[in-house]
Amino acid sequence: MYFYHVFVFSYMALTHAHVTNTEFTRIENGILDDLYVHSQQTVLLNSLALCSAHCFQSVGCKSYTWKNATSSCVLLSTDIKRNFVGPSLPQDIAVYTKYYRLCSEFEYEQINGTSGYCFKYYAVRKTYSEAQNTCQNDGGHLVRISTSTKHGDIKAFMNKKSKYGMFVDGTDLTNGTWRLSDGRSMFLNWRLGEPSGDEHCVMMCDDGTNNDIPCDSTMYFLCERQLNI
Repeated sequence: MYFYHVFVFSYMALTHAHVTNTEFTRIENGILDDLYVHSQQTVLLNSLALCSAHCFQSVGCKSYTWKNATSSCVLLSTDIKRNFVGPSLPQDIAVYTKYYRLCSEFEYEQINGTSGYCFKYYAVRKTYSEAQNTCQNDGGHLVRISTSTKHGDIKAFMNKKSKYGMFVDGTDLTNGTWRLSDGRSMFLNWRLGEPSGDEHCVMMCDDGTNNDIPCDSTMYFLCERQLNI
């Protein structure tokens, strides 16, 4: 039997596993692609409810799939990412991921002024690519600042965490224009004399100003992800 780990979704429906206190989101549309490299365990069980309970009781289980015909329950160690494109999933496979009510349920925080997004400050120095990979492993990305309002919210949050600067999402590696990693424009509040030229990543200083720095510099950083990805 083949299992897959990358899911591209066009529609999402909520359902709940009543056998535990944990709620799960059922994914009804998407594409099953690649092998299940994030699978923790495959077990044979008598029901979907037992599969849900097994995921809830297993350390690190964030999602699961259930195939009724073979009573196969596959536990996954990653949240299932959703996007709104793709056909229906096969009728014989049910796919579920955890439904979070609070950012704290996955060790993130909510920031005043934001809605539906969660944040985590990492007080460890990493290069830009290492920091981005850490955030992606959490199911998100480096914090994306596209408006002056969000800039103010992030600055206030940052001032509570550290007096040091941090990496934020975005580079000028594409056509020399500063862009977020999703292609959108960045909101930038450059320090006097910045950007200085041959430095392609950007940090946010503790006073809210921005400075371009080499991407292989090591900085603290802030990750951002949706409450339910």
